[in-house]
Amino acid sequence: MKLFTFFGMIVILLSQLATAQNKVQPTNNNAMSGIFGVTVEGGVTYGLTDYNTNTMNYDGRLSFEYYFPSTGQGNLGIRAFGQKGKITGKDAPVGSGNITNEFATDFAPFPSEMLFIHG
Repeated sequence: MKLFTFFGMIVILLSQLATAQNKVQPTNNNAMSGIFGVTVEGGVTYGLTDYNTNTMNYDGRLSFEYYFPSTGQGNLGIRAFGQKGKITGKDAPVGSGNITNEFATDFAPFPSEMLFIHG
């Protein structure tokens, strides 16, 4: 009788454990699903030009990203960013006819991208 009671209690305990496990619902969302990100970057530029002295200057970038909700391994997103920088040089080459001895060029592209990540 003790053996029957022991196995009966084991069966009841295991059935309770199995019921508790079924109530947990795992999420199937991708880790990057619905994520919005902002990135700030900075750096230097060094223009290789026909001027005799190439100089260093600044470069900065601001980026916004959004990844659409997804439940699979892949995820689609969009990115838009703006960039601003300057390229400079000194000592114009001989025969260039340049009145000034220096030049400075600003650049500011504003591209956008479609992204697909898998993982």
